[in-house]
Amino acid sequence: MAEKRSSSSQVRMPGPMGGPPRHHMIGVVEKAEDVSGVARRLWGYLRHYRGQLILVFLLVAGTTGLTLLNPYLISLAIDRCILPRKLDALVPLAGLMVVAYLLTTATTWGQTVAMIHISQRTVRDLRRDLFGALHRLSLRFFDQNPHGELMSRLTNDTENVSNTLSQTVAQLMTSVLSILGTTVVMVVLNWRLALVNLVTVPFALVMTHYIARATRQGFRERQRDL
Repeated sequence: MAEKRSSSSQVRMPGPMGGPPRHHMIGVVEKAEDVSGVARRLWGYLRHYRGQLILVFLLVAGTTGLTLLNPYLISLAIDRCILPRKLDALVPLAGLMVVAYLLTTATTWGQTVAMIHISQRTVRDLRRDLFGALHRLSLRFFDQNPHGELMSRLTNDTENVSNTLSQTVAQLMTSVLSILGTTVVMVVLNWRLALVNLVTVPFALVMTHYIARATRQGFRERQRDL
């Protein structure tokens, strides 16, 4: 059978010791075909730190609640103290606002540190298993795969997992809780204005979809170049 013509992303790599060339895909960033399967395998590492994850969730919930409380305190200060010129009542309210901001800073710092600890320990376990898997592979595997790509899998890819865990997980929790909390507060304070504001949600979702798709493509190009 005639050999298929390789695409532009394929290069003919010389074989070991000047042997016959071999085909290998260089610069190709593959998309995960089984996202749920990847998530389950990643959870297999994260589940060992369930207690710390619960702590992160509680800290995120506290940060979100305090973040929603601060604007409400500002509205009370304007409506009940500044406009009626009751400046004596402004002092304890201002103190409460300072305490709320300090607690927000503390909980944000706590969730960041806790999530970094979780991500670093998870990646440590992942790298340990990867290193053990390398010792179980045959010499033919190392002969047929470029060493640079193997090193990239062990360093760059695991570092991306670490960055995703330390940044994205806490941000995802914060975003979900903020959206839910903000919606509830708006409806309680003024449901008519809340409905007006919610009209913009479909447009925001559409813009987020296009921005995420463009960002994903840029990320893949960066990984390919790396």
